[in-house]
Amino acid sequence: MAEMRLENMPLTAENLQMLISHFYTESNNPSEQMRAHSLLSQAQSSPAAWSFVWDLLFLNKPQEVQFFAASTLHLKLVKFWPELPAEQRPALREKLMSTIMTFSSGPKIVLSRLCIVMATMALQMLPEDWPNAVEEIVEHLTSSRQTQIHSDRALWILLETLTVLAEETQSSTFQQQHRESVRAKLDQSAPGVFKLLEKTIPDGVPDSSGTNVDNICQAIRCSSAWLQLHLPLSLCSTLSTKLINVVKMCSQGHDTSNAGMADLAVDALTNLLCRPNSHKFPATVMQIMEEYVSLLDIVQTQLNSPEPDEGLVCAVFTLMVSVAENHSHLLLDSLLLPEGATARNTAMRLIQGILQCSNMPGQYPLDENCSQMAFGFWYMLQDDVIGSDPTPYHQLVQLLAPVYATLAEILLHKSMLPERNDLESNWNSEDKESFRCYRQDVADTLLYCYSILHESLLQLYWNKLDAALQSLQTNPASWRHLETILHGFVSVAEVVPMEEERFLPNLLAGLKALPLNHLDVRVAGTVLETVGAYAEWINHHPLALRDVMPLLLMGLDCAEVAASATMALKDLTRDCQPSISPFCTPILLAAKQALAAGHLRAAESIRMMHIVGRVLSICPLQDILSYLDEVLLPRVTELQELAHHVPNAHVKANILLRLRMVSTLFSTLDTRLPTEEESGETGSVPPRTGSGEGDTPEVQPVQVILRWLLPVLKTVIDHWASDEHIMTAVSSALKYASGTLLDDCKPLLPDIVSLLTAAFCLHPQPSLLDTAKQLLIMFVTDTDHAELMRGMLADCTEVFLRVCRSAPSLSPQSDLIQAFYNMHLKLMKKDVHSVTQAVGNNLTEIFKCGMVSLSLPECGASKASAAYLSFFVLGSREVPHMNQIVKEFGHDLTSRILRCIGGETPRQCMDPLIDVLLALNKKYCEDLARWLPNILSQENFPTPRPTMTEKEQFVQAVLREKANKRKLQEKVRAFSLLCRGLVNEYGEQQNPFF
Repeated sequence: MAEMRLENMPLTAENLQMLISHFYTESNNPSEQMRAHSLLSQAQSSPAAWSFVWDLLFLNKPQEVQFFAASTLHLKLVKFWPELPAEQRPALREKLMSTIMTFSSGPKIVLSRLCIVMATMALQMLPEDWPNAVEEIVEHLTSSRQTQIHSDRALWILLETLTVLAEETQSSTFQQQHRESVRAKLDQSAPGVFKLLEKTIPDGVPDSSGTNVDNICQAIRCSSAWLQLHLPLSLCSTLSTKLINVVKMCSQGHDTSNAGMADLAVDALTNLLCRPNSHKFPATVMQIMEEYVSLLDIVQTQLNSPEPDEGLVCAVFTLMVSVAENHSHLLLDSLLLPEGATARNTAMRLIQGILQCSNMPGQYPLDENCSQMAFGFWYMLQDDVIGSDPTPYHQLVQLLAPVYATLAEILLHKSMLPERNDLESNWNSEDKESFRCYRQDVADTLLYCYSILHESLLQLYWNKLDAALQSLQTNPASWRHLETILHGFVSVAEVVPMEEERFLPNLLAGLKALPLNHLDVRVAGTVLETVGAYAEWINHHPLALRDVMPLLLMGLDCAEVAASATMALKDLTRDCQPSISPFCTPILLAAKQALAAGHLRAAESIRMMHIVGRVLSICPLQDILSYLDEVLLPRVTELQELAHHVPNAHVKANILLRLRMVSTLFSTLDTRLPTEEESGETGSVPPRTGSGEGDTPEVQPVQVILRWLLPVLKTVIDHWASDEHIMTAVSSALKYASGTLLDDCKPLLPDIVSLLTAAFCLHPQPSLLDTAKQLLIMFVTDTDHAELMRGMLADCTEVFLRVCRSAPSLSPQSDLIQAFYNMHLKLMKKDVHSVTQAVGNNLTEIFKCGMVSLSLPECGASKASAAYLSFFVLGSREVPHMNQIVKEFGHDLTSRILRCIGGETPRQCMDPLIDVLLALNKKYCEDLARWLPNILSQENFPTPRPTMTEKEQFVQAVLREKANKRKLQEKVRAFSLLCRGLVNEYGEQQNPFF
């Protein structure tokens, strides 16, 4: 086998059979199997395949040989049809039909493939070469029922062929004109096909013989395929009635052999009313829909039976939801008809049926899986209602309000949490995740209910909440009802108006009375989540803080609900900062105790520092510093000690936690009063109880913390500079600190720059460049610190270039390259002269490294370097040094871009290159007009596939586009496809410049 070559091996049936056998017997030897596969693929592509396939299609051949031959014939028809002379096509058609008769008794896999081949051939020959293809296939196989083969087998072959014929019409890659002409011929043939299908699908219970059931199922599949064609709905009404009868027949449970028939029929019925052009026949749609809703009687019967067929029920609900989603506008138009109109009754019955789907009995997902499928419909329906004109809007809201009110009650019940014992014994992790997603979908749908019901929904919630609170007092085990109602309140929090004063004050006052420590942790968590959800409302009604603050502070003491408590407090301190002054002391004390107790997880501790920062921001400076001495300074000391420990996973986790806590504090602790514009409204700035030093303290607390922290960070860097996660945390701390301090960080700027530069020299990390970028943007044009900033930029650039020079491959450094060129791009946009002055002669090497980075497969790095080079080229005419670089290396840059377009980079990384090409064409048009032809005149450049004529056309197309990026993008993409060999036989449609 190792010595076999197709070029010296005759394509005989024996040789091919041996290759096929070798392919299947060498399954444990991948290299030999791949070799056999390659040889067989070459054989399939050869013109001789039109002949040798018939030598393999004999009944005495192995099944895999027969299947290979049938697959080869299909491949030839699809990809190599022009090879076959027109005069040989009728003979091939007759030969194929005869072969299908030969294989009528199987193997089924081969027969199915041959039916696909026949359908493909018909599609290729329609409409000119074989105008009556469908009729002739039907005639040939129906007459064969009396002669050559058994009638049931002939019918199955006919139905299989017709099915593939319709399916391939939808999915084939024919040219648009040919596809339209084929569809027109199929439309003409459709009445005859539908008559055959109507005759095959029975009105009553089918014969229980397997053959008969197989043919009925195949007829339904065929119906499903043909109903997707753009045929008039009136032509399909009889067939749809037949399919509905099939579903009803299957619901009677006569025979287990009918089990899959209902699903097939439902799929066909779905295709009928969900195809793209069905909206053109609204009257017919409503007539057919009237028959569809009669299937809801089946659902009711099944649900009332001791052993319901859930599969059948779900199939019917799937049909109803799909049809309703596709015709939601039509349903609303029908609802506006006079009372008693048939279409109005049909629409309302369909909506009620979907409501029944949402109310499917049982616990999702253990007992049922149907209720979730209706969520999309309820969104679409309310969205269409909201988009209506004012007059129909009010009519529709009046009609649908009871429906959405019922839906809200159903969803509250369906989303109720299971009992803990049930959860632990019967639910696996997948079930729990499904139910979590289900509750999120319920929350979204309740939001849609509010769009229709508005205050009525809050009234419904309050009535249920009042009853649940009373029930909880007498029966603590009824907490599940309270939890699901609170979940409903949380769902609509973002749309409740700030002016609402009827229900929310009562809600929050009712929560205040709850014994949080004695509640199930799940309902306690939801109580705290409810408070956080209404933080923005509480900001407009600050008196409510007296009701909710004790709950939140109590939650901090409980490990099980600390996550919910910290999230709610974070929301409150963010949205209600102007109003929390009276509660600063208890919040800070509770935070201090919770941090000291040690029961908070890492995320909760970090969130706690966010809360502390927000609260301290409105405290007097002396109180801030005193609190930081007690709470933060010990953690800075711990960080110093941890930095000297032997590196391991535990030490790393503790260092990361403390660094992230400090970073979060830096991002939120800002004692400068916001302006009225920053605060959002006049009068919302909180009064600060001063320390005698004026409204704004002279010293920012973050500056004090940073002075403590800088020596510790230096120790951390000395021991952990090579750890990416640690350095990212260090960089974030410095970034947040400088972002908060702004000009107030100037006294510490030399130390920060020294720290960043030292860390980058030890081990270059992208996060360090991100922090350096922020500092450079802030201070590179500052007179007092410009020299310091340029020195940092020069040092970082030198280290970066040294890394690139020594790296055998740039791909491992792609993140660093991306950060570096993003930094330089931002700085050049701010002050190009400062950058060129700082990097000096390294500017040329930066440009050359950017060129090389264009070829990287990592899109982030190639995109960043392309953006830099594009800006560099566009601005180079005003800077002599930059102009000289482009003139000197523009030819190399153009060559690199063309290599990338030709296939050196993945296609998804190609678009940023177009910006560079466009910049060159704008600023260096004459040079580009020399560079492009000179480079593309090389033989086999960028690949051997494009001809010299195609290259010349590409050059002309590129040079024409100096401003229109979209058009240049089309030309470049088309040329790239050509260079990569991805243009198929219809590729001229994808190549606009050819």
